[in-house]
Amino acid sequence: MRSNRYLDVVRSLVDEPLEAELLAVGPHVAVAAMRDSTLAMVVDAGSGDATQIEAALEHFVGQASDADLKLVVVGGDARWHAVLARLQPKVMMRRVVQVFALGDDGVPWVGARTRADSPLGVALAEVGKRAAPRDVDPDELGARVKRFSAEERAHAEDVHAFVSSTREGTPVVTFVLIGLIGAMFGLEWLWGGTEFVPTLIRMGANDDSAFDGQPWRLLSCAWLHAGPLHVLVNGYVLYSLGGFLERLIGARRLVVLYTAAALGGGLASATLSSAVLSVGASGAIWGLLGASVALAWRPSGLIPDAVVPAVRRNAMVNVVLNLAVSFLPNIDMMAHLGGGLVGAALVLTGVVTRGVSTRPRSHARAWSIAAIVSGALLGGAPVVAIVHGQPWRIVAAGLGGAATITAPAALGPAAVDRADGRVEASIGDPLRDRGALTVVIVEHGDALSVHELDAAFAEFRDDEVEGPPGGERVAEREFFEGPRSRGFIERYRFDNGIEMMVAFAVHATANTRVEALWWDSHPEAEGELRASIVSLSIP
Repeated sequence: MRSNRYLDVVRSLVDEPLEAELLAVGPHVAVAAMRDSTLAMVVDAGSGDATQIEAALEHFVGQASDADLKLVVVGGDARWHAVLARLQPKVMMRRVVQVFALGDDGVPWVGARTRADSPLGVALAEVGKRAAPRDVDPDELGARVKRFSAEERAHAEDVHAFVSSTREGTPVVTFVLIGLIGAMFGLEWLWGGTEFVPTLIRMGANDDSAFDGQPWRLLSCAWLHAGPLHVLVNGYVLYSLGGFLERLIGARRLVVLYTAAALGGGLASATLSSAVLSVGASGAIWGLLGASVALAWRPSGLIPDAVVPAVRRNAMVNVVLNLAVSFLPNIDMMAHLGGGLVGAALVLTGVVTRGVSTRPRSHARAWSIAAIVSGALLGGAPVVAIVHGQPWRIVAAGLGGAATITAPAALGPAAVDRADGRVEASIGDPLRDRGALTVVIVEHGDALSVHELDAAFAEFRDDEVEGPPGGERVAEREFFEGPRSRGFIERYRFDNGIEMMVAFAVHATANTRVEALWWDSHPEAEGELRASIVSLSIP
């Protein structure tokens, strides 16, 4: 070894303020454990065979697959920038690989997702500013290499073996669950919208009817999500927790655990929650979280003693973060707690852990049967919900070519009468259906500009409207507007149990009146019909 910029960089790693722990040092390569729990490799590209140095970097990245890394190339030219960039993972989900270079010109370089103002980046810049490298004694550096005891080596081997085992293989069940959740989300969007209440109800959202002849809702709700953020967050957490547990306890036990937690979350939500409806895989995912927390305190031989403290810390951080999220608005905490308790109970009682590591084959048949039954229940629930709810029937009903309106197709097709610039349409029969719509469209000629539309609406927005005979007004006037319409809604109630909304609106080419009727014994129809009123569109 000779004193050069490479040795100067290695010396900077072990001195203040970095104070890394030197694990190995050679003529052209050094490895150190940084204080931020990352591993750093420093290579001297200014001497030695470039092919061998590149191979050493690749080998280090491949072997240290369970650690966050820092790669530092000292010397050489800009060609090393491309080499370092290639060694960074395209998506850094499991670990972070930061890359640095300090060329022969003394100018530092950093790669993507690497900060030049980080402690290591600053240290490299300081080395680069020196007119000449410090005179570093190689023997002194060698004396500072950490010597591991047999116990420390065994500890490190246990940690490495455990982390590697939880990343080997493909978690097929986890990916299948994520894929099916994504497919259901696509169907929600296709059949009316991912946050459209009638669509969610028809596709199996959890509500009061779960205990009134529709028990499949306790499980079908776990396949549904309200909005992109909901499904993305749950998908990511399922990927993280599901993949870990599937590799640890096996695919069949994971199916049973996930299904039981989903059912526990559904039951807790249906019995304890005040929410009108509940959707989401959160109950099942909390079951996985509860199972991982329980495993941290009852490893059952599945987690090495050397890893238990770290697993406990991670588990508690996850619990605190997810519990905090549970207090946010529109979050079904009861489903979370119900699923979490089921998952924890299945681990603490040993139901899903007994025999995993000691007698895997003797339990294979029983767990195969349990997984098949659980999978059939979990997968069959949304099928029953969709067949029963027929969400595809929420479609746009044409009104004689004059307009379109999104109406519950269960009300039947529109009966349209059109003559002399006036269109009257009726959808549904209140004597046979739980609701009905009546639409009257009066065309007024040339299309209005936005300014003219606002002026036309201003002429009657505050006028008194004669209510229907026998109807009692029960709410304040509600205003709404779209890109080409302005209007308001009046709300009435009748003694015979019928409720009514009447909407008046001015559109760019017509004025409209829409009446919506529904029975107060079916309050869910109100949301469907309100959405229909606002959806009225005139070309």
